[in-house]
Amino acid sequence: MKIAFYCNNLDEKYQLALYSSVSQRACELGIDLICIQQERLVREFPALVSFPSKNFVDVDGIILLSSVLMDEKKQQSVKGLIEVFKDRPFVSLSAELDGYPSIVIKTENSMQDLMNHLLNEHHYKRFIFLGGPPDHPDNVVREKIFRTSIEKASAKDPQIKADFLYGQFNEYQGMTVFAKYIEEHPDESADVIVCANDNMAIGVTRIISSINDGKWQNCAVTGFDDISRARFVQPSLTTIRQPIKQMGITAVNTIYDILNGKKPELVQSVDSTLKIRNSCGCSYEWNDFK
Repeated sequence: MKIAFYCNNLDEKYQLALYSSVSQRACELGIDLICIQQERLVREFPALVSFPSKNFVDVDGIILLSSVLMDEKKQQSVKGLIEVFKDRPFVSLSAELDGYPSIVIKTENSMQDLMNHLLNEHHYKRFIFLGGPPDHPDNVVREKIFRTSIEKASAKDPQIKADFLYGQFNEYQGMTVFAKYIEEHPDESADVIVCANDNMAIGVTRIISSINDGKWQNCAVTGFDDISRARFVQPSLTTIRQPIKQMGITAVNTIYDILNGKKPELVQSVDSTLKIRNSCGCSYEWNDFK
């Protein structure tokens, strides 16, 4: 039995962590695994249209890391991949793919827990939301909870306000987008920057630590994903933990069941959890290292 794991780029920590989980579980079940990276294909095989053909990749089933393959610039790639391999079983990981078994993350409750913590425990007034691509499915959900929380809070306290910034889900974009905001708003600052993932949050903390501007030195920062670096940056990052290991295991178990004639649930959900550390302004940590 052989399966393929399709992602965008294993240089990114989140994708690498999911691949590691998938790889470990596949090994336990005796499944051969190959990994196809979209960015590397485009870079090394520019003549290929999106993904290679079935003749190039001979597998029994496919796990798609859909959350990184389904933004507004890559929708056609996913559709093209499904068309090429339409006779093979698919499992979508980290985003719902209509008509296909999907492993999705419940983020609404944990994102709401984060906003309640920032609003009710820290009483922050001036917010910035630093999101990924506006139409990316992950960004849409996270921004929706943020906007709803701010709207409800500002109805009671008009001093509560928010600005919105957008980039890509990487550290460099976190740095450049935030640095540009500071340059364009020299007389303004924020109480907290809510980032749509940890990579951008780490980029923001690097900018804050590098500038000599007292207005920003006490600005809180939060992330999303709980990548390994989140625990060890200074200050340690308050974030929302996606159960990456469980997601990878569930995806492999699902494709394994399909290939053995079983019919899985179309959508399987796993919970995310808020991890309180120091970057939100807390002097204590509700942190575990499991």
